[in-house]
Amino acid sequence: AEVVGAMDPDKVVGLVGAMHRHEAAAFLVGMGPVRAAEVLGAADFDLAADMLGAMYPDRAADVLGAMDLERAADVLNVMDPDRTTEVLRNMRPARVAKLLDQMHPERAANVLRATGLIRSAGWLAEMSPDRTATFLSTMASDQAADICGAMDSDRAADVLIALRQTGVSIAS
Repeated sequence: AEVVGAMDPDKVVGLVGAMHRHEAAAFLVGMGPVRAAEVLGAADFDLAADMLGAMYPDRAADVLGAMDLERAADVLNVMDPDRTTEVLRNMRPARVAKLLDQMHPERAANVLRATGLIRSAGWLAEMSPDRTATFLSTMASDQAADICGAMDSDRAADVLIALRQTGVSIAS
């Protein structure tokens, strides 16, 4: 483990790429989240997403939490959507909000739709009303209304004002 820990991340990526995906994921988890994030930071997005997808969601969340925000969002953009949702459920809402903010808007909206009402409302509460309105504007009006209904009334009012400024209205 010490030898691999001292290796250049690009060389470790080569080793990981040659392993069976579940063996590689266990190998990366054994390195710890910071080193695994460093190694996956040197991998292409598809390989990084595949390795994270093979980890238990809580372990993948730890690695993503140690990864640069922009890099983590880019990896989540190519990860299996269901797996992305499972991993994000294991992260702090503030970090999830930042990741969603960096992801492709359509992809982030799909994650929000798949996540569930209460959790989505919690994640969106960490974002600005304008950014929340951007995500809600991509959803069916009944879904957006349900999410707003799960927010506290002051926050929902701010989001509805931001939605109205974009020309989008939702039924409540």
